[in-house]
Amino acid sequence: MSEPRMTLHAKMLGHGADGEQASVVLEGLLMAQVALVLARLGVPDLIAAGPRPVADLAAEAGADADALDRVLAAAAVYGLVRRDDAGLYVLTGAGELFRTDVEGSARYLAAGWLAPPMWTVGSHITDVVATGKVNPGAPGGLYEYYGKHPEEAVLGNCRKAGRPGNSIMVIELMLPDGPEPSLAHIMDLIMLTTLGGRERTRAQHEELMAEEGYRLVRDTPLARVLPWRILEFQHG
Repeated sequence: MSEPRMTLHAKMLGHGADGEQASVVLEGLLMAQVALVLARLGVPDLIAAGPRPVADLAAEAGADADALDRVLAAAAVYGLVRRDDAGLYVLTGAGELFRTDVEGSARYLAAGWLAPPMWTVGSHITDVVATGKVNPGAPGGLYEYYGKHPEEAVLGNCRKAGRPGNSIMVIELMLPDGPEPSLAHIMDLIMLTTLGGRERTRAQHEELMAEEGYRLVRDTPLARVLPWRILEFQHG
C-alpha cells in the first residue's frame, strides 16, 4: 500500500482537493527530481534487500550520506518510501515500482525521461509558444528540415519506391476528434518542443497521406497500449 502524498504548496494554497491538484502541478519539478535521484542511484533496489541505515545505502550507491538522507526524507513526503522508528527506510507500493526487478519497472523510464535533455527542452516551452519556432534547446528541427528539403521526406520517397497499390502502415498516437483530453495531447506537446512536429487526428493523417495519393483502407485501435492506432494507407 502506498503512503499518503503530501505537498508543500497544498498547505500554502488551501482550497481542498483543487489546491492539492494545483500543488502537484507546481511541485512536479521536485517530485520528478527526487524520483530521478532514486532511479539513477538504484536506491529502491538497495532498500528492497532490507531496511538499512542511510550511511550503508549511501556507501553502496556511491552517494553522500547526508544528501541522500535528505532526499529520502523528501521521497517519504511524496509517498515513495517510509521511515520507521529506527530511522530506517522501507519502500511503499509506489516506491516498489522503481525497483529494477519488478514487472513494468519505472526505474529506467525515470532515468531516461527525467534526464537533462528533457529538462532543457521543457524550459523553452514558453519561447516555443510565444514564437512558434522550433525549440532552440531541442535535439533538432527534424520536421522543419523536411519542410525545407521535401525531396528527402519519407512519405514522398515511399511513394516513388513502392509498387502500384503499395501500402504504408502508420502506427501513431492519435489525437481525438472531439474536445476530450487525451494522453496524445501530452505527446503532441513533446513533439512541438523537441522536434517541431505534431500529433494528428485521423482526418489530418488522411489529408496528409492523400497529398501523395494514399487512401485509408484500415484503422485498427490499440487502446490497451495508450491511444495508439494502426492506420493502413494504400496508394492509388
